[in-house]
Amino acid sequence: FDIGSGYGEWSFFFQNNFKKIYAFENSPTMNFQMTEAIKKNSIKNIEVLKADVGEVRFLTNFDVALMSGILIYLDDDRLNHLLKELKRVSKNGSVIVVRDGTGINNEFIIDGDYSEALNSSYYALYRTRERYIEIFLKYGFKLLKDEDMFEEKSPLNKWKETRLRIYKFIYQE
Repeated sequence: FDIGSGYGEWSFFFQNNFKKIYAFENSPTMNFQMTEAIKKNSIKNIEVLKADVGEVRFLTNFDVALMSGILIYLDDDRLNHLLKELKRVSKNGSVIVVRDGTGINNEFIIDGDYSEALNSSYYALYRTRERYIEIFLKYGFKLLKDEDMFEEKSPLNKWKETRLRIYKFIYQE
């Protein structure tokens, strides 16, 4: 599963590693762009599905799920729904890889701030590392590994309150 696939960069990157990739995205524009790229490149193993990840209902089991940059946009209710659904379609050994912003010392919330890059006001919830671990564990996903994406002094660490982190969870019955 590529959950919150956007234009499909990760699906395209991993297409040769998996028999089938289900790309879940709610944006019609992104879905159209991805579908056109799939047609143009005659890709047969990626299926694009329009889905709001906070309300999605999965129809098949999975081996690996990737969530890149979407969890900060889900409030706790929507994240719990997503993880409950993933648990429902997990099998022993299913892996979830999360690449997302994380609050360093505390949860960090952006509530209606204007972003010039997005040309819009937006909401984001940067949970702490400990909170992510707690929420995933509640649904049977145990942390295997996690780390910051960039070294502490990297200019790619844009904000003092948050860090981009990567997590690897495994479902164990």
